[in-house]
Amino acid sequence: MFTTPRTRVHSLKELVRLDSEIKAAAYEYIQYRISYITSPAGQMTIQMGDVHVSDCFRRHKNKNGEVGGFVESTAFVSPTAHVASKAIVFHKSQILDNAKILGNARIYRDAQVSGEAMIAGNAWLSDYAKVYGQAKISGNASVSGSAEVYGNAKILGHTRIEGGAKVFGNTKISGFIYVGSVHIPFCSPVEINSDMHLKSRSDSWEDRFSINTLKDLKRLEKELRHR
Repeated sequence: MFTTPRTRVHSLKELVRLDSEIKAAAYEYIQYRISYITSPAGQMTIQMGDVHVSDCFRRHKNKNGEVGGFVESTAFVSPTAHVASKAIVFHKSQILDNAKILGNARIYRDAQVSGEAMIAGNAWLSDYAKVYGQAKISGNASVSGSAEVYGNAKILGHTRIEGGAKVFGNTKISGFIYVGSVHIPFCSPVEINSDMHLKSRSDSWEDRFSINTLKDLKRLEKELRHR
């Protein structure tokens, strides 16, 4: 049985702020469920009126005593993990070991964060993605599909790691870069282990650099060496 840490309210202003935080979490929950229902793979029949915040969320109590962010009742967060006050953990995702979910980070579906990994900023994980080791995901980056990020890898900026891609070692990726093999049927998952900082020149997704094969990775590394 989950227990919700007590939150002391000392003024009407604090009460209004807390109420707005709960409503914001509920709104995001409802919006995500609706988008999932309307997707081709969606099988859910949950109605907006069936959602009750008190049934869906609890506040995580961090080991330093601070009241953390909202955690859906179906998700699991280890007592040793840290969830910042504005971060939210949804669905059946798992936050294990000493992992940290900071800033406005969001963890969806069956994603897993473990070890000393950190998800920060406006970053998000979804599907069956895994982030572990000393890896860090921040900025507006995302990891989804069955992708894995581990070791000392850092995923920053607007980078998207999807499909079955694996990023590890001391790899650092930032900018508008897409990594994945979902658009190439029967292609082996992309694996990146680079000591270089892979950074795109573009400032929008219209000019993004896509890494779907080892050839794409070698081309980007070559460009970076000549900049």
